[in-house]
Amino acid sequence: MCKDCYNKDKKNRSVARSHAVVDSKVCRDCGEEKPVAEFHKNYSQHGGVASICKDCAYLANLMTKYKIENIESLIAERNGLCDICKKPFGKRPYVDHDHTCCPTDYTCGKCFRGLLCSGCNMGLGHFQDSVISMSNAVSYISSYNSNRSF
Repeated sequence: MCKDCYNKDKKNRSVARSHAVVDSKVCRDCGEEKPVAEFHKNYSQHGGVASICKDCAYLANLMTKYKIENIESLIAERNGLCDICKKPFGKRPYVDHDHTCCPTDYTCGKCFRGLLCSGCNMGLGHFQDSVISMSNAVSYISSYNSNRSF
């Protein structure tokens, strides 16, 4: 049997071992029952999906990467709102940290700045955390808005 056929057969056997196909599953962390699409695939687990949902896995990853003790309390302190635009995070918050302190994805934990929505996080990234560039952008938009006549 070739390697591709062996791997395909192995995958089919592990799915068969995972017992019955399920439509939903209860997350081990948050306790919510969610559709299996809300879980990462894991053929070694019952039902072929991980034991924690994607949202909980994301939050656990944030705590590991940024050395944050309790991400849920930080979200609650902000009432689920972005530190910049004060709008809801959307599906999940993004951790903002000082890239000059820790330029990699994993940080020391001391350079945490706040929690942002996707748009504000990308905006800071595009401006490369440059206060001068952001100030220029504010001036640009302000001058445009003051010159508009309706």
